Amino acid sequence: LGVAVRPDGTLRSYSFRLTAAMEADPVLAASAEVELLVEPDPISARIQGGSSIALPEGAALQLEIAASDPSEAVDTEGVPTPFIFLWSCEAMGGGGCFPANHPGNTVLVTAETVLTLPADSLAVGEYMFSVEVTREPIPPPRRV
Repeated sequence: LGVAVRPDGTLRSYSFRLTAAMEADPVLAASAEVELLVEPDPISARIQGGSSIALPEGAALQLEIAASDPSEAVDTEGVPTPFIFLWSCEAMGGGGCFPANHPGNTVLVTAETVLTLPADSLAVGEYMFSVEVTREPIPPPRRV
């Protein structure tokens, strides 16, 4: 029996046909088909510092994400594939949070683990931040 080694994420399902027969009477046999679905381990992600942060007026905001991938995805050369972070922000009074040069003012895509908003970039108010973390080529994202 040989063993085939394939890069992670290249096969999603396998089909097997199993047949068993009685050695004394091969006519007494049965077969079954089995399908094995392979799913990647979920990405673990959380925003550091708790679920609520209070800052003084005019202060810079830094949010850091801790992400890990039990599948340890790598590219064809064995280099770990980077995480991609899709930050979302909603001002509780309506509107966006990110600087005007970001489309829609509500979403920011980055490969950096730290989101930094400069001092005075947010008006006084309440904001809800969330982040989706993906790692190519392994979907789906995990939202925290």
